[in-house]
Amino acid sequence: MLKLSLYGIFRLILPLVPKAFLYYTHIIFIIGVLSIIYASLSTLRTVDVKELIAYSSVSHAAVYFLGALSNTLHGIQGAIVLGLAHGFVSSGLFICAGGVLYDRSATRLISYYRGIAQVMPIFSIFFFILSLGNCGAPLTLNFIGEFMCLYGVFERLPVAGILASSSIVFSAAYTIFMYNRISFAGTFFRRFLDTYMSDINIREFYILFILSILMIFPGIYPSIILDGLQYITDCIIYSLKSVVTMDVVHFDTPDPEDSPIESLPSLTRSPTPDAMPIGIATENSIELEESSSTHTHTDIISPRPVHIAVIQQ
Repeated sequence: MLKLSLYGIFRLILPLVPKAFLYYTHIIFIIGVLSIIYASLSTLRTVDVKELIAYSSVSHAAVYFLGALSNTLHGIQGAIVLGLAHGFVSSGLFICAGGVLYDRSATRLISYYRGIAQVMPIFSIFFFILSLGNCGAPLTLNFIGEFMCLYGVFERLPVAGILASSSIVFSAAYTIFMYNRISFAGTFFRRFLDTYMSDINIREFYILFILSILMIFPGIYPSIILDGLQYITDCIIYSLKSVVTMDVVHFDTPDPEDSPIESLPSLTRSPTPDAMPIGIATENSIELEESSSTHTHTDIISPRPVHIAVIQQ
């Protein structure tokens, strides 16, 4: 659902209200920064492993929310990359928490899991790789997306970028806490002696392996994703700028000395030496207005206007 919100931003919010997030950038950034801090503090107080992963997803969603509404090229690209990377990481972590740990132990409390690395070593390796992606470690796709999002926020509002960078510290804190309490933290819980805690099977191995590869390989070579996003993000930026600049365009009569109408190609209908026809032509009709001293335009509104001018001889 969080990734669906990112899709809604690019498909609904930006095309429908392109000027709103430009005029209220400070309010949007304040909401995003507060969401990052509040979700991160709530995650640090969570004792359920599945809730911890869910709350961390809210914190990461606020990061690419800021990047998507930063109106910068790096921010929009980073938002798309982070949303894609978080889809891989969150899916893998939810499989680890719900499909592996809860399926074998019937509990989600972090305090019950300790020393899992002693009985499930392969699972602990994949869990460690996905935890690094969750906290945005280098050589992961999450690092590329989060860095570009924060860079775009810095370009627009440096103060908001500094506050939003607190997500790096918070995400490392609750991710390391979760992995350390589950995989290590002493001898495994005595309850697991009476529970069949087997390592991951071949089906779970292939699922976690594919998600880990999709997270690591684009993080090492991100051009395979960024090159495809270049044209799309350029179109988004230019379309937004074109909508905003339409507010400052006025169709008043220009100054004769500064008017570029004299540089347009001429189209004559046997002009006389002392009269100059000027007008706006459509496909079916041409209305001309003779003027001897000043350049004026006719008050005709047509779907495809063509300026006609003849330089006075």
